[in-house]
Order: sequence, then C-alpha cells, then structure tokens
Amino acid sequence: MRTVRGTCFVRVAMTRHSFGFVRKMKMEGDRTVPRAMMVERPQTCFIVKVILGLVLLVPGTSPAQSELADSKPGGSAVVFSLGDLQVSRPEDADLDEDEEITQRLVRFLEADDLPGEIYPVAARMLQEQPDIEPNLEQAPTTPAARQLSSIFSVSQASIVNQLSAARRSQGAAPGSDFVLGIESSILATTDAGNLISKSNAILGVGTEQRTPIVTYNVTRGRHVGQQSGNGSYWFPARQDLDTLMSKIDSRLVDNFLVTMGPYSSLYGPGYAFYDIELQKAPRYHGGQQSHGRTSVDWKENGDQWYGRQTFLAGSTNWGIRIGHGERSGNDYQTGDSLSMPTSYNSSDWDMALGWDLSPYQRLDFTLLRLDQTDVEFPGQMFDIRFLVTDAYSLEYVNDCPEFSDRIEAEGWYNRTRFAGDNLAMGKRRQIPALDGTLLIPLAPPPVPPLAVDTALNGFTDVDAMSTGYSTSATWECSDCGHFKLGSDLRFLKQNLNEVTQLDLNPPLFPSVPSLNSIPHTHSVNPGLFVERELCLNPCLSLRAGGRLDIVSTNSDPTNNRFIEDAVGDDLSRDFFLYSAYITAERKIGSHLKVDFGGGYGMRPPTMTELYADNPFIAVLPQLVVTRVVGNPNLDASRMWQVDLGITVDCQRFRGGARGYHSWVADYITYDFVNIPLVGDTFNTVNTPLATLVGGEAYLEYDINRCWTGFGTLSYVAGTDRTRDNSIGIIRQDLDPTSQRSGSALSNEALPVINPLQSRVGMRWHDPSANPRWAVEFAGSIVDDQDRFAATLIESKTPGYAIYDIRAYRQLTDKLLVTIGVENLFDRFYQTHFDPRVNPGANLGVFQPGATFYTGFDLTY
Repeated sequence: MRTVRGTCFVRVAMTRHSFGFVRKMKMEGDRTVPRAMMVERPQTCFIVKVILGLVLLVPGTSPAQSELADSKPGGSAVVFSLGDLQVSRPEDADLDEDEEITQRLVRFLEADDLPGEIYPVAARMLQEQPDIEPNLEQAPTTPAARQLSSIFSVSQASIVNQLSAARRSQGAAPGSDFVLGIESSILATTDAGNLISKSNAILGVGTEQRTPIVTYNVTRGRHVGQQSGNGSYWFPARQDLDTLMSKIDSRLVDNFLVTMGPYSSLYGPGYAFYDIELQKAPRYHGGQQSHGRTSVDWKENGDQWYGRQTFLAGSTNWGIRIGHGERSGNDYQTGDSLSMPTSYNSSDWDMALGWDLSPYQRLDFTLLRLDQTDVEFPGQMFDIRFLVTDAYSLEYVNDCPEFSDRIEAEGWYNRTRFAGDNLAMGKRRQIPALDGTLLIPLAPPPVPPLAVDTALNGFTDVDAMSTGYSTSATWECSDCGHFKLGSDLRFLKQNLNEVTQLDLNPPLFPSVPSLNSIPHTHSVNPGLFVERELCLNPCLSLRAGGRLDIVSTNSDPTNNRFIEDAVGDDLSRDFFLYSAYITAERKIGSHLKVDFGGGYGMRPPTMTELYADNPFIAVLPQLVVTRVVGNPNLDASRMWQVDLGITVDCQRFRGGARGYHSWVADYITYDFVNIPLVGDTFNTVNTPLATLVGGEAYLEYDINRCWTGFGTLSYVAGTDRTRDNSIGIIRQDLDPTSQRSGSALSNEALPVINPLQSRVGMRWHDPSANPRWAVEFAGSIVDDQDRFAATLIESKTPGYAIYDIRAYRQLTDKLLVTIGVENLFDRFYQTHFDPRVNPGANLGVFQPGATFYTGFDLTY
C-alpha cells in the first residue's frame, strides 16, 4: 500500500450534484454554513470537490477491501480508495504518483456517469499531521463558558485556544491579554474591572478598588482616554464615582481583551483599550431547548451577598437570554478592625435576543439595566444615593455579502444618571474636615472670639450619554490573512452639577452656596479605520492598521473667570487625530515566539479636562478634597510606543517577557494652585514630553501532573521630563512668572503610577486536560512606590504582601462550587491609589482584612 500523507479510504455521502450548490464553507460555532448557494466560477466547484473529498474523513481503522464491500449500505455505490491504488501512466509522463492520484480523484469527482451515491468510510492517518491554526472564519471548538482549563492560568495558551480565530486575531498585538468570563465565578468578582484585577492572566494593570462594586483600573500608567464596551463606547459620567467598567457585571462577560498600546484601530483614538465581549443569545443545534442558571456568592467580611438567575431558550436559528442579579453589602472590616463605610445595594437586568435571518446573517440585540442605591465611597467627597444606567446595542453580521467576505455593523445607546451627597454619618466620620469650628472675632482682644460649628454640605447630580455606530467590511484569505475597512461615530453628552455650602451653627449670617459644574457639554467623533493582517509564511505574520478621527467638542459658558480670561465665551474645539501601527510575530520552532510592535496614537482631552468648573473631583486618587479647573486650550496628546516580547510554550514550561518604551508629547497632567477663598485647585495642563518605560513577565511550570507553580511581574516608570516648560491658565492669570505647582524641578515622576507588583503561587489540580477541581495558594507582593509626584501632593506608599487561597470543584456536570479566603493573614494595608485623609491618624481608605467567601453555580 502506498501512503499519500497517510493512508486513507474515502466514500462520500453526498450526491455528485450537491457539489454545485456550495461555493465556500463557513465555520461558525460548531455548525457549517454555506457562504453562497450558487457557483460563480467553474474552478470553484473543482476546488470544493477536492476539499470535500479530503475533509470527509473520520478516525478509525483501515478496513480491508472485503470489509469495505460488506459495509456498503444498500443500493448502488462506488468505493474510491486512495490506498492500494495501481497507477498506470506512460513512462515519459512528467507526473509523479501523488500528482497522478490527485488527478484521478478529480476526474472521479467530476464524472457524469457515477452509478448512484458515494459514501464515506473510516480512515487512519499513519503519520502525525501538523497543527493547522484556524482561519478567521473558524469559531472555537468548545464554548469558553464551559472550559475550566484556563482557571488560575497565567499563560494565554489555554485561554486563546477557546476563542474564535477572529477574536484571537484582535488580541494578536504585543502587550495584549485575554481573560475569560468563567473566572468571575471562581474568583467571586463583582464588576468587569474587578475581574481583570484578580485574574492571573492580565498583566500590567493597576487597580483602585473604590468600593467593593466600583473598580478603577490603570493600564501601564494610562489612567484616562481608554475605550471600553461590547463594541459600544462607555465613558465615566463622573471621574471619581463612576468608572468605565463598573456598569458591567463580570458574570455577563464572555471574554475580556486588554490592549496595552496603540495597537488597534477598531476602538477609537486612545493609548490603551478595553474590549469586553458579552455573552450573546444562545443557539441550540438540536432544536428547541430551554435552560436555566442560578448563581449565589457570599463574602463574610461585610456580609456581602450576590445572587443571579438566568433563563435561556432558543432553537437552531434564534435564542433569548434573560437574567437578573442582586448585590448588597455592609461596611467591611480592615486588617486593623477599622470599619470602612462601603455599604451598597445594586440590582441589574440583562437581556439578549438573537435571530439568524439566514444561514449566514444574524441579528443580536442586548439590553443592560443597572440600578444602584446608597453606595458609599470611602475617602471620596460624595456618595451615590441612586444611579441608573440603561444600555442598548444592536449588532448585524453578514458572513456572505456581495462585495466582501464579512460585514459587521453595530449601533448603541448608553445613558447614566445619578445623584449623590456627603451627608452620611460614615462619610462625616471618615473625613473630619467636613465638620469643623470657625472662630469669629466679635471685638478686639482680650475679648475671645466666638466659636461657631461649621458643616460643609454638598450635593451632586450627573447625566451622561453615549451613542453611535461602528461598521466594517472584511476580505479574508485563508493563506494570507485579512483586510478590514470601516467607519464609526461616537456622540457623547455630559452634564455635572455640584452645590456645596458652608453652614454655620448658630446661623450668624446666611450661607452662600457654591455652584460648580461641568456645564452641558458634548463631543462628536466620526472616524475611519483600516486594518491589514498578512501571513508571509507559516512562521511569520504582520499586522498593520491606522485610523483618522475628527473630534469636535463644545460646552455652555462656565462661571470661571480664569477660563473666560483665557478663551472667552467660545469654548468649541476641533481635534484632527490620526494613528498607525505595525506588529510582527515570528515563530521560531514549535515552542518559541518573538513579537514586535511599533505604533503612534493620539487622544483628545476629555470633557472633564477641558471644561470642569471647580467641582470636587478626585482626579488624583490619593487626595480627597480637590477642586478641578479645566483648560479649553489643551492640545491632544501624542504617543509613540515600541514593544518587544518573547513567549515560550513547552510541554511543561510556559513563560514570557515583554518590554516597552513610550514617548508622550503634550501629556495631560495638572498644575497645583492654591487660590484665595477657593483652596487647593488642580488645573489641567500639557507638559511637552513624558515617558513611560516598563515591562511584564510571567512563568508557569508543571512540576508533575497535579502540581503547577507560577509567577508574574509588572513594572512601569513614568517621568514628566519637561515640567518646567508649561503652566496652567490659572497661574498665567495670577502669576505668569511662577513655575508649575510652585516648583522649578525640570523632571518629576508622573502621578497615578502603580508600583512594581508581582504574584507567585502554587496550584494543586485535577490532572485531566479540563480540571474538575483545583486549589490555588498565591501571594500578591507589591513594592514601595518611591516614585511619586510630590508637587501634586502625592505621597510615598509602603509595600505589602497579601495571600489568598482559592478552590473550586465541579461536583457534577451542572454544579460548580467555589470557596476561598482573600487576605488570608488579615493584613492591614493600603494600595498606592487609596485616598489618604490623615495617614498619622489612620484616616483614609484601607483594603478589606481576611475575607472568607463561598458560592455555587448551577445550570439546568
């Protein structure tokens, strides 16, 4: 028997005429979808026949010819064998045996007089075949929501294998990490930001846990100007109380991509991008089905409860998911038994509807509704009394359009509105400056002054809206990559009102309220983007892209005389932005990969940075009572970045390291000014040049089939290199000869930069490929942060180490149980981003002490 890349026997269970109805096959999920129903070119039919003949093989043993005859179904059939084939050809023919066999197969499939039908038989490949990576049209073989192999993993290998090739391609840039939503159940996370802060798979992201349900993330020192959403765009309604991802429950996440550089053109202008892919409406290939899912978590510290009920139904071409979640919690205890005012109530609804218009067209509609009440923010000027977020998105996908290989279009509408105050007892206890004593002289000495009790009372309300669309067309090639061209539009509106008043007791004279705001403001951002992926050979691929944007902003006039003196009543601004990048990935052997990236990006100032009129917004997380004044004269900042990384993936060892260097022109920072009768004020300003340098590394080693050790490391150093070359508009008005923040330093560390952080640990787990149980003991070790912006009243913070133990057990195919203890040894600590009211008196925000948690996830 002659082997042709392995011996195989083929019988095709398809009439010969059915070949003429297929042009191109599209893998979507685990179903096969015809790309078109008619053949446009004769050679297409020829190619498809060959492919179908070779693909219709199933694992088995090679039967003898007699067994083949016995196994035929009834009726007329033809057995076509690629083995034991006698090849007859003239001696002077130029074809070798393999080419002759191929031609015989082609002639067989194109024959017009085949006697009946053709049936498949088993085949056995006699030599190991190379791994073939799926093209952009292929979907994951196993739904991510059902895989446990990636739990606690620090390596991306087991994560990306569960993603579609299209999704995998979006994260192909250096400095990009994925995390799967299934980890949210194991780690007992709250919002989407909390998920990436706890997962081992995400590197280079610092975190401020403002409350147990509101997380603020800083990616490689970039703390504003980031994008987020399920294809749509989210932005914080109020920068200190609202975050990009606090509106999205982590249990709704299918997968989460963090891109730590200007290496994508799909998400708008920016330096780093968060892309959350939510769970979509289900489809069931076995016909109409209905299912349910019940999740319950409990954390002992703060008596925090979470429950979620989800119902799912659908069939082969439609699906629906409806879910409701409830969270509540009380004040938690720190490691020193201090009580942090962190109570909350949160309720959310989610709905997903999906309908397949045809085998290659689908519509998916998503609705999210979030209601929060009495959310206490320790160390912040205000708490939230109520918050409502409504989010809608509609996505259309066509896998067989007329002029391209794929069309995607999505529209969205998001709106957040909330109101808050600082009247809660816990707030007044934690920030003593809100209540004080004022000495009023009634007569010259020796007559003593009159002591009057004072209270600084404040109220705020916010309304923010985001709407827009994104559409793109993709041309795909199984051998050479893809080309994508598209456009998008973002329209944002924001309005922040704030009233503060100093009340006296006894009321000797009327108190005059202070009206501070971000006036009615809007931003319009149309953009064009392009992306090209090129596979030069099986070991080398390139990826490049770019985008053009116009951002136009405007605002109602402010009451701030410094802004009026600087720019007058016309607050409109137009920014012309562009970006471009190129990345390369080189495989060296079967276990080593090197990647490189270089990119240029721009980001416009936010509406807060442009138009804030003295609201108490904690733009520097360590500080509590800080007023912010915007600068409508700000320029868009511009960043160049290079990345270099190496990844090793062997049978028992997986590891990688990457480094980067960023140069940022017109970096947006702050000028600290003490204004008479106003107080400490932070005025936004451009600094000519800042740099960000750092890297990440990870390793994972299978000691044996049941034990795995791991470690991660992240570091970034940010430096303002030209801080003596610019001042803000307030200082220009008060004293144009002075230096920024009253200091002549030429360079200084940038503010809001997380220190060196690492995580090390051991996992004991089920030796199977998809572990049904695992136990992890890990320590998070954070170094001192001695690089801080002293002229902006930022302070040095000490390092700390905390330890966690987590475990899960898949008791049955439908029941998952989790248990663990966070901060196992009850460490009393603060992160670098936690507010510091009075460090000497232990006033400020401290993280939770020892916290036991448990929960279960039941599907049925």
